Amino acid sequence: MKKISCGLIIQSKNLFFAGKVTGAGYRWDIPKGIIEEGETPLQAAVRECFEETGIDISQFKGNLTNLGQMSYMPGKDLHLFHLKLSEPFDTSLCHCSSMVTLPNRKPFPEICGYEWKSYDNFVNSLGKNMKRVIQDLKLNLLKRSGLGLS
Repeated sequence: MKKISCGLIIQSKNLFFAGKVTGAGYRWDIPKGIIEEGETPLQAAVRECFEETGIDISQFKGNLTNLGQMSYMPGKDLHLFHLKLSEPFDTSLCHCSSMVTLPNRKPFPEICGYEWKSYDNFVNSLGKNMKRVIQDLKLNLLKRSGLGLS
């Protein structure tokens, strides 16, 4: 059975929020992670966002659109939500409490930086599988935002 990762595409006007993946060179990502037993996809997405950014988006649940579950990579599907904010939040308020532990290494935060990016910059900073998913969703996001995504 495939694992399910749940996450948020956070947009404010024509900017998209991304976190820099620690130790992954150029790669940025959206807040996301594996759903835990007993969680709904929305609960998992809200939890992962808080763990990876320190931002509690539960107050914005009314602004979330369920984009559904889609193929992400072999062995893992992705269930995404789109959060449209009227103004971008201050990324200096973000911090990651989700730690990665590798053999023979001191634990380190999963995410080490945060930015609001234009659509093209956002998409081009993502890993190949996430880039494909976001590009496939572009028309849906364009309709929802009422703005150009370039």
